[in-house]
Amino acid sequence: MEFNQALEIANEAVLVRHDKSLSEPETALLNGVWHGQTYQEISVASGYSFTYLSRDVGPKLWKRLSQALGENVNKGNVQSVLMRHIHRQQERQSVKEGQREDIEKPIVSSSTHIDWGEAPDIRSFCGRADKIATLQHWIQVDRCRLVALLGIGGIGKTFLSVKLAQELIQLGCQTKPEEPNFLHPPFQYIIWRSLRNAPLLNVLLTDLVLFLSNQQESNASLAQLGHYLSTQRCLIVLDNLEAILQSGDRARRYRPGYEPYGELFQMIGETPHQSCLIVTSREKPVEVATLEGMEFPVRAMLVDGCIDVAYAAIATRGLIGTTEHKQQLCQRYDNNPLALQLVATLIQDLFDGDIQAFLSHEIVLFKGAKNLLDQQFSRLSSLEQSIMYWLAINREWTTMGELSEDIISSTRRSNLLEALESLYGRSLIEARAGQYTQQPVVMEYVCDRLIENITTELITQEISDFDQFALTKTTVSEYVCESQFRLILGAIGDRLQMFFNSSTRLHDHLYQILLSLHQKPVMVTSYAAGNLINLCRYLHIEMDEWDFSNLQIRHAHLQGLILRQIDFHNAYFAHSTFTETLGSVLAVTFMNDALVATSDTNGKIHLWQIANGQLMATLSEHSNWIWALAQSPDQKMLASGSADQTICLWNVQTKECTKVLQGHRSWVFGLAWSPDGKKLASCSQDETIKIWDIQSGECLQTLPIANIGMVWSVAWHPSGHLLASSGNDRLIRVWNTQTWQCLKQLQGHENWVVSVKWHPTGEILASSGYDYTIKLWNVETGECLNTLKHDSNVCSVAWSPDGKKLASGSHDQTTRLWEVSTGKCLKTLKGHLNWIWSVAWSPNGKVLASGSHDQTAKLWDVGTEQCLYTLQGYSNCAWAMVWSRDGNQLVSSSTDCTVKIWDVPLGRCLTVLKGHTSWVWCVAWSSDEQILASGGVDQTIRLWNAATGQCLRVLQGHRSAVWCVAWQPNTRSLASVSHDQTVKLWDTDTGECLRTFHGHTHFVNGVTWSPDGQILASSSPDCTIRLWNPNTGDCLKVLQANHAAVYPLSWHPNGHLLAGGYYDNVVRLWEPASGECLQECKGHHSNIYSLAWSPDGEILASGSADKTIKLWNPSTGACLQTLEGHDNWVQSLAWHPARTPNRAILASGGDDNQIRLWDVKTGTCVKVLRADRPYEGMNITGVQGLTEAQKATLIALGALA
Repeated sequence: MEFNQALEIANEAVLVRHDKSLSEPETALLNGVWHGQTYQEISVASGYSFTYLSRDVGPKLWKRLSQALGENVNKGNVQSVLMRHIHRQQERQSVKEGQREDIEKPIVSSSTHIDWGEAPDIRSFCGRADKIATLQHWIQVDRCRLVALLGIGGIGKTFLSVKLAQELIQLGCQTKPEEPNFLHPPFQYIIWRSLRNAPLLNVLLTDLVLFLSNQQESNASLAQLGHYLSTQRCLIVLDNLEAILQSGDRARRYRPGYEPYGELFQMIGETPHQSCLIVTSREKPVEVATLEGMEFPVRAMLVDGCIDVAYAAIATRGLIGTTEHKQQLCQRYDNNPLALQLVATLIQDLFDGDIQAFLSHEIVLFKGAKNLLDQQFSRLSSLEQSIMYWLAINREWTTMGELSEDIISSTRRSNLLEALESLYGRSLIEARAGQYTQQPVVMEYVCDRLIENITTELITQEISDFDQFALTKTTVSEYVCESQFRLILGAIGDRLQMFFNSSTRLHDHLYQILLSLHQKPVMVTSYAAGNLINLCRYLHIEMDEWDFSNLQIRHAHLQGLILRQIDFHNAYFAHSTFTETLGSVLAVTFMNDALVATSDTNGKIHLWQIANGQLMATLSEHSNWIWALAQSPDQKMLASGSADQTICLWNVQTKECTKVLQGHRSWVFGLAWSPDGKKLASCSQDETIKIWDIQSGECLQTLPIANIGMVWSVAWHPSGHLLASSGNDRLIRVWNTQTWQCLKQLQGHENWVVSVKWHPTGEILASSGYDYTIKLWNVETGECLNTLKHDSNVCSVAWSPDGKKLASGSHDQTTRLWEVSTGKCLKTLKGHLNWIWSVAWSPNGKVLASGSHDQTAKLWDVGTEQCLYTLQGYSNCAWAMVWSRDGNQLVSSSTDCTVKIWDVPLGRCLTVLKGHTSWVWCVAWSSDEQILASGGVDQTIRLWNAATGQCLRVLQGHRSAVWCVAWQPNTRSLASVSHDQTVKLWDTDTGECLRTFHGHTHFVNGVTWSPDGQILASSSPDCTIRLWNPNTGDCLKVLQANHAAVYPLSWHPNGHLLAGGYYDNVVRLWEPASGECLQECKGHHSNIYSLAWSPDGEILASGSADKTIKLWNPSTGACLQTLEGHDNWVQSLAWHPARTPNRAILASGGDDNQIRLWDVKTGTCVKVLRADRPYEGMNITGVQGLTEAQKATLIALGALA
C-alpha cells in the first residue's frame, strides 16, 4: 500500500511539474529501488538492460523527481523523501477532510451542465492572461456569438480554449444577477468537442442537441440547435476545425461532405441568440472572415507564441545555455511550444544539448513544424516509424499490447518499450498509464505521410506500406473505424479517383494489384489483401469473381458487401467481419465479461466474443422466434423461451441443449431464474406464468391470469421471496413465491407493460411499457417514485450491476442511460434503424448490449458511450406483395430496404427500387398501375414511377413506422397507417395529407378500402377494427372481439365481408353493415400475419407465424387445405389476378427470404423466387482463421465450402 501511495505522489508531482507522468521503465525502476533492489536485480526482474537503467533512466528519474518535489532526490533517499510526502498528505487530509483544490475541475453551480469530452488536462497551463481577458470581454461584455482562435499547429490553441472555458465557468459562479456589474447570465451548458476525427455535421448536431436537451431530443437539426442556443445560455467549444477543411490552394474551403458546417457557423454568427461558439483552427473559416469585425458579434483572435509557454516547453529538456540563448531559441521558433519541444530533441542529439552551438550554425532547415517533423521522422528507426504510423491509424490511446499485435513481425517487448521511450523523449508521442497517442498536429502529419506513400505505391504497383499497415481496423470502436474510412482510406481513394479519372481504369488497376499479390510467396503478405477489399468498398468497386485465394485477409470489413462468386479458398482470415444470418434480435444477455448471447427471429441463439465481435457458436433447437434469454446465477446454464411454445436449457460449456420444457400453449415471452438457480419462471401469451424445477424439468406451479391477453415479463426478487410479472392489462403483479398468492397490483401504466426488473438490492422495481414510459416503484408502499419518458414504446429495461444507472431500449430506436437517483437521462445512444427489443449490461458494468428489429445487436462502451461493434444480419423477407393486372409481374417490399419488381415467368428480379433507409413493410399498386406506393420503418411513404423506377415523391408526416398503405379504388388518394396510432389520407398528386384519423389507442397495423371506396377499415393491437368515413373522418363503427389484437385485414370482393387476422390464432369474418362477427376460422397454432381473398371471393387464404398457409371456406369456416413449405413466418399473401377452373396461383412471402408460388388446386409449390444472397457462390474451401459458426454463416449466405 505504501509504494502505491508513493507512486501516486511521484506521478502527480512529475505530471504537474513536467506535464508528463512517469514512464514504464521509470515506474519499474522506482518500484525496485523502493523494495531495496540493485540496478542489476531490477534489470533481471523488469527485462530492461542494466546500462539503460543505470545510465539513462536512473539519472533522468532522480533529476525529474528533484525538480518536481523541490528537494534533492537520489537512489539512496527516494524512499524517505516520498514517505515524508505521504505523511504530509495524510496530515493535510485529516485537517480538511473531503476538500481539495483542483484547477482541472473548477467549482461549478449545481445548475450548470458540463461535458468536457476529450478536453486535455491543462494543470500545467501558464501565461496568456491578456488574451484570456480579451476573450472574456468579447464573450461576456460584447456578447460575441462566434469566436475563432486561430494559429499554427502546436501553438497552444487547444489549451487556451479549455482554460478560457474554465475561466468563464468560474466567472459565472462568482457573478450574481443582482450585482451592478452583472452583464450576462452565466453559462448553463458547456460542451467541449474535438473535430480531430472529422465527424459529419449530423453526427455532431445529434451530440450537441442531446446534451443541450438533457438527452430528451434525439432528432437533431440546425433549427433545433438554434432553439436551444436562444432559450439557454450555452458555450460550445469545437477544437481542431482544420480537420474538416481542405488544405493547399483550397484552404478555407470545406472537405467534400462537410459543407453543411458552413451553414452552422453562418446561423450562429448571423442569428441573434444568447450563446457562444468557440472554434480553434489553423485556417480561418470563410464564414468567420465574412462576418467578423469589432462592431459585430463574430471575432477572430490570432494565437501567437507566448514566452512563458515557450520557456515551460524547454525548461525540462536539459538544454545548456544562458537566459539570452534560451530567449534567442524561443524567438527563432516564434515561441511555439511544439516546435521547441521537437527542436530541443534535435539539439540534444546533434549538439549535446548546447543551445549556443545550435544557434551558431544558423540552421534554417528546421524552421516550421512540418520541416521539424520531417527531420525528426528521418532520424527514426524503422520500428519507431512503424509505431508512429500505427498510432496515427489507431487515432486513440493505444496500449503496448495492441501495438505489438499490429506489428505482425516478431518484436521483443524490450525493443518496443525502448522505441516508445525514445519517441516519448522526442516529444513525438504522449503517454498516459501505459497507453500512447499523438498530438493532433503530429497525427495529421503522420497520416498525410502515410496517405502520400500508399497512394504512390498503388499507382506504381510497388507495394510496401500498403502491406505493412491496416488502413482501417475492425478491432477499434465503431466511430474510430468510421474516421479511418473517412480520413485515411477515403483520402487515398479520392486521390486514386482523381489520378485515373475513370472508374473502369481504376477497377482494372486495382485488379492488377490483386494479381500482383499472388506473385509473392504464399502467406507472406499481411495487410494488403484486407486493405484492397476495404478500398474497393469505399470506392464502390464490385469484386465479383475476384481471386483472393491463399492470401491473408486481415481487418477486412465484409459486413454489408455483395461478394458473389469471389474466391477465398485456402485464404487465412484474421479480424475480419462478415454479414451474419441474424434475424431481428429479440433478446440479448451476457454470459460473462467475455461473451454475449443474442436470440432472433430465425430461432437461433448466437454467442459472440465481446473483445472483437467474433461469432463463436450458434445454438439451434427452437423452431420459431426466440423472445427470451436468461442466464443462471452460476453462469453455467442458459435458458431460452420461444414462440414455438418451448423453453430450452443449454449447457454453456458444451453448447448443448440439456432439457426442453414443454407446457405453455403459446409464445413464451419472459424468463427469470430464482436466485438459488433451482427454479425458473416463465410467462406466455397463453395468459399464464409457470414455475419449473430445473433438476427434473417438472412444472411445479401454474399461475393463470385470465383475460389479460399476454404476460410479457417476469422478474425474481433478489431475496427469492417475491416474483413480479406484467402484461397487457397494464398491471404489475407481485407474487409471494411461497404461497403463490398475488400480494399486490401496481397501477399507473396506460398501456401494455412489457418489462419488469428488480434493482440489485431489491428496493426498487423498474417497469416499462407501450405508454412510452419507465416507472420506478416502491413495491412495499405501491408508490411510483419516478416516471421516465421515451418517444415510443419502451420494450426493455436493465439495471447496471451497481444499481446506479438504468438502461432502456425503445421503439424510438434509441437506448437511454438514466441516473436512478435523479431520474436524469445521462445519455441517448443512437444508431439502430428499427425498434430496440432488448438491452443488457455486462457483469462488470463496462459494456451495454442492445438488440433491434433492424437485425443488428450493438455493443456499447459505457465509459465512452461509443458503439464498440455492430453485429449485423441479413434478411430479404417479403413483407408485402401485389400482382400486376396481367399477372406477369409481382412487386414485393423487403427487409433489405428495397422494393423489388419480379418477372414471374422468368423467375428473376427485373428492377430494384432503392431509397428507403430501413425495412419496407408495405407496397401497393395504384388502380391504373402507373404508381407504386411503399412505406416502412423510416416513417416515409415513397411514390414510384412503376415503369421507370424513379421516385416521384416522398410523403412525410407520420411520426413512426408506416405499417400499411392502400389506394382508394379508382382515385389518386392513398391511405396509410402507422405505429404513431394514426390513419392518414393523402393526395398523391400534391403530396398533401388530406386528413388524419384518430381513435386507436395502440399502433395501427392494417388498412384496407371497401371495394366501392366509401369505407376505410383499420386494425390495431388495441383489439379493434375501426370503420371510417373517408370524407368526414368520422368513425362509423368499432368491431371488437374479446381481448385479441388484430393485425391483417382483407375486404371481400363484393364488400359484404371483412376478414381480420387475430393474435389468438383465429380468422374472424365480420359483416361491416351490422358489425356482427359471422364466422370464426380456427386451425392455426400461432398469430396470423397475412390474409387474402381469391379474386372470386370463394376462398380466403391466411398466413401465420406457425409457418403455414391455410385456405378457408368463408361460408362454413372449414379449412380446405394447408400449404406447408416455408421455414419461418408467412408475412404476406397475394392471389394471381387470373383464376381458371383448372388453376389458381397464390404467392406467399416468408421470413425465410423466399417467395413461393402455389398451385392451390394441387397444393404444390410450383416456383420459388429468391434474390441472390450476399455471398452467393463464394468459395471458402480450406479457409483458415474462421470459427465453425462463422463458416456456417457464410454457407447460409450462399458460400460454398
